Amino acid sequence: MCGRWLDKGQDDGKIEREIFAKEEDGVASSPLVGYKVEVTTADRKGAGTDANVSMTLYGKKGDSGEVKLSSSGKNNFERGATDVFGFESEDLGDLTKLRIGHDGSGFGAGWFLDKVVVTNLKTNSKTFFLCGRWLDSGEDDKQTTRELPAQSEDGTTLIPLVKYEVTVLTGTLKGAGTDAEVFIVLHGPNGDSGRHILDTPGNNFERGQTDVFSFECVDLGPLSKIRIGHNGAGFGAGWFLEKVTVKNLNDNGVFEFPCNQWFDKGEGDGQIERDLILNGPSGPGATSYRISTATGSVKGAGTDANVFISIAGSLGKVDRYKLEGAKSNFERGKLDSFGLRTLDLGDLQKLTIGHDGKGFGDGWFLDKVFVTNEVSGQRWVFPCGQWLDKSEGDRKIERTLTPGDGNQTTYQVKVKTGNLKGAGTDANVFVQLTGDKSVSEALPLKFSLTNTNKFERGCLDVFTFDAPDVGKISKLKIWHDNAGLGASWYLDSVEVVNYGTLDDAFFLCQKWLDKKLDDGKIERELTPASKVGELEQEEFDEAEEDDSAPAQGSDKASDREALTKSKVTTMDDKILTLYVLAGRSLASKDSNGLSDPYVVAQLSNAKGEPCSKNSSQKTKVIKKTLNPTWENEILRMPANSTVKSLDISVWDEDMVGKDEFMGQISIPASDFTSGGKEKWYPLAQRKEKGGDKEEVTGEILIKFNLLQK
Repeated sequence: MCGRWLDKGQDDGKIEREIFAKEEDGVASSPLVGYKVEVTTADRKGAGTDANVSMTLYGKKGDSGEVKLSSSGKNNFERGATDVFGFESEDLGDLTKLRIGHDGSGFGAGWFLDKVVVTNLKTNSKTFFLCGRWLDSGEDDKQTTRELPAQSEDGTTLIPLVKYEVTVLTGTLKGAGTDAEVFIVLHGPNGDSGRHILDTPGNNFERGQTDVFSFECVDLGPLSKIRIGHNGAGFGAGWFLEKVTVKNLNDNGVFEFPCNQWFDKGEGDGQIERDLILNGPSGPGATSYRISTATGSVKGAGTDANVFISIAGSLGKVDRYKLEGAKSNFERGKLDSFGLRTLDLGDLQKLTIGHDGKGFGDGWFLDKVFVTNEVSGQRWVFPCGQWLDKSEGDRKIERTLTPGDGNQTTYQVKVKTGNLKGAGTDANVFVQLTGDKSVSEALPLKFSLTNTNKFERGCLDVFTFDAPDVGKISKLKIWHDNAGLGASWYLDSVEVVNYGTLDDAFFLCQKWLDKKLDDGKIERELTPASKVGELEQEEFDEAEEDDSAPAQGSDKASDREALTKSKVTTMDDKILTLYVLAGRSLASKDSNGLSDPYVVAQLSNAKGEPCSKNSSQKTKVIKKTLNPTWENEILRMPANSTVKSLDISVWDEDMVGKDEFMGQISIPASDFTSGGKEKWYPLAQRKEKGGDKEEVTGEILIKFNLLQK
């Protein structure tokens, strides 16, 4: 009996055998046994292969020989798939190991094998061969064949894949966006994700924009940190990152990584890659500053030159920022305010201010500069009191200033003399301010910025002077010394503006200061009139809160009608100051996927028309963005008794054809007293009949104040 191969490629490779005689017949070879082979390719990027795969199965009774694994007409060994094959062999006994590999043929031959399960179809016993490794000449240990030990139980060879969603918020600072290639690496207890490039169709990482990306990798567990950065390529590669949020889409776990730092070789610490810790510390973050310049009252003090400022603080600096607004700035005796949005600079240490010397009469007499952090409320005063003029003083047009006494400020006092016969005075007039911090000394009103002969009938005189900041003004005392002929004076009103805080207090008098007229007093103590509509609104709200609806013609109904009318009439002689700050996530109107937005603001009457000649104004256009920032847009609009609402619309400027509507908001006049803080307003559609609705998305950031003229 033989029962063996005569084959150079099988058994012992012999093709000749000696067979000895036996007296009885017997079994020359063991019966064949069927085996089912289940091969699972891992669920990993690039895990599949088109190479030719083969295996050899080993047991205690022998081996199967090389078995090629293929199925006619089927694409085997694809990512995440399980392929089933079958073959017959002599009973190999208890299986001990499996050798499996491929010939490396074809494009992308590398193969990530998860595991192989072999079932003996005679006994239905299963044997498991766990791998969880690459068979690839370019991965792992670069082997394309592996020997796997037999196991009686199944197991996990791989940590499962999960999908991560990465949300990146670019800051709103000027120049915050980047066109560089941005990457991220996630870190957790199960390792790291490897380097992933963050890229989607469209323009990513624009100023103020939120971008969302996703990718798969092994489940890293609770994330502890990320590494994020860019390659520094392209013009203006610098990037200001506000924060990154990572979400595990399998279990909805969310991980926040604050940043608030520049990734820029020319900003901050010069780094373009950073490790961010889960819920860890961030940079100082963005904030808003108000810069107010007080031009002196000396003759020729104003300038038409371009003014620049640099500010240095304990946490950072701003270099050569141009102070420009929507009106004529830096006029004699005037206070001009500008907005600046930048990183929190910390405690301010110095500022440098100057101009370019251009224009006719470029010389400038700067009294002082106020800088206020509008988030923290902290204020710095930088005294100057010098010319910035090539032909005056030391002939410098740029000066470095250090903070002075933070308790000092500049007050502007506007005094309106009544229009009655004999209302003017030649006496010496004084004021004293009482606030929640202190009481000022007697302040003489000597030099009017508006009139050589001050306190004349029907005239408005403006004075400025430095004094300790008394805080929020609760009382004003004004008097004269009764000196000179015609000392008698009819005072209409006084307005006081604190240049440092821009707080405004209005005092109504409308009485004589005369020993022989009225009550014979030449001294008046005045308390501030309410802000526009403030008192009336409180009274109106009280009436609204009453549960009983008044009957028509009742006293309460009449009172309410009177209150409503008084709210309207208080708009007379007022100025609405609108600060247009920023927009975000606006609609795309141009073929490049961006827009060229600008804002139109209007004080409207009941018909929706402008309430006066100058009550409709517009901002400058911000080119190629969906997240615009208007650095110094301050619109001032005169109000009157016909005002019903503040209507604001956003438009996309087109060089050809009509400008396109991007959205609008409408703020009723009754809300004008609540606008002192920055607020985001969502944009809405136009209320028009017929036609297709325009695409409207996003919101704008504004604030507004209503002040006496």
